[in-house]
Amino acid sequence: MRHRGYDNRKTGRNFAWEGENVYGFVPVEITDSGIARINNYYVSGDDPQLLARFLREVVRYYGRDYTIRSVTLIRHAEIFRTEGFAAIREWKQYVAMQYDNKRPQP
Repeated sequence: MRHRGYDNRKTGRNFAWEGENVYGFVPVEITDSGIARINNYYVSGDDPQLLARFLREVVRYYGRDYTIRSVTLIRHAEIFRTEGFAAIREWKQYVAMQYDNKRPQP
């Protein structure tokens, strides 16, 4: 599988694809208040290994300088927890999660 990452001043995205098939993306918006916000991510087939890989890359890239937040689907919350995110608010189908940059980095 080929992977490619993009980054610009306001938005970074991680993509994974092979040929013409897109397997997922994780858009990250940088706010003026120092938050890296994962916004409307997608992983084909809810692949937990691919989502975990995306999250590790987001943490590696943004984790030292930003607090990372995500509105996460309930079914993905455990994957986010495994990658170091903590729930900060819960709704019926979503969980607001945060990776605090004050945590020790791997």
